[in-house]
Amino acid sequence: MVRQIADIISDLKIFCMEGDYMLRLSKLTDELLQAKNKEEALPALFGILEKYPEEELGSPGPLVHAIEKCKGYEKALIYSLDRRPSTLGIWMLYRLLKKRSDSEYKEALRKIKINPLSSEQMKEDAELIAEWLKIN
Repeated sequence: MVRQIADIISDLKIFCMEGDYMLRLSKLTDELLQAKNKEEALPALFGILEKYPEEELGSPGPLVHAIEKCKGYEKALIYSLDRRPSTLGIWMLYRLLKKRSDSEYKEALRKIKINPLSSEQMKEDAELIAEWLKIN
């Protein structure tokens, strides 16, 4: 039986990186992808990235796969990167920029490099992406 989206979102909001967290995250995102209106969970999904901005949550992992299967995630990603840059968020932005060199995505990349919440590694990653994609 598929749980209600509100219940899945509640569990995403209290997600923490204790114990077998990758298994729990994988189960939650699998459930989410079966639910109607999965896009309602985007704030909670990005909330995990913002709560754990430099943690290893897969390469790209279940969280990124779930986010990328939600309609409209691109705008939500940009807002998330403005609030709290994250390593996986930067990686998703890179994937978007490879597909389409949109000015909004380029601006999001530029903002990462000057955001005081960006770690030095995130700033370096943003700079490397700009170099790879020849973005000024």
